[in-house]
Amino acid sequence: AYTDIAQVGAKCQRINNTVAAGDQTISQHFSTKYGPLPFAMTYTYAPVNGSAGVYSKYVEGAKVLLTLPTVMVDVGGAGELYDAAIEFTCKGVVGQPVVELRLLSREAVMPAATLAAMKATAVRAGIDQAVVDRLKVEDYSRC
Repeated sequence: AYTDIAQVGAKCQRINNTVAAGDQTISQHFSTKYGPLPFAMTYTYAPVNGSAGVYSKYVEGAKVLLTLPTVMVDVGGAGELYDAAIEFTCKGVVGQPVVELRLLSREAVMPAATLAAMKATAVRAGIDQAVVDRLKVEDYSRC
């Protein structure tokens, strides 16, 4: 599920996060379709010193153009792999807030109870209810 102005018209989003050993930098490969057109990019999540779960996110090769403060609000699961994660980004750009909320899951269809629990966690973490209410749930049966 997501709220992200950059994903208007997107479908079949796939995200693959790889955490670097040592410094906890995340490389995130993002792919989607805009209509019939495939689109992909890789983000780098550079840890902000001394702040667990807080990152500066940017597209590889475009760090000077736009860097977005991003928080991994919650990561759930056992062992090295996560089952679900909540990612939140918010930054004022040209006087307007850029807000992204992603509820990530390894499940092709997120169970309603899981989605409800993740939404509640986001609100408890301080994410505005109006942002949570705008979440779009992707239907992977169309992918």
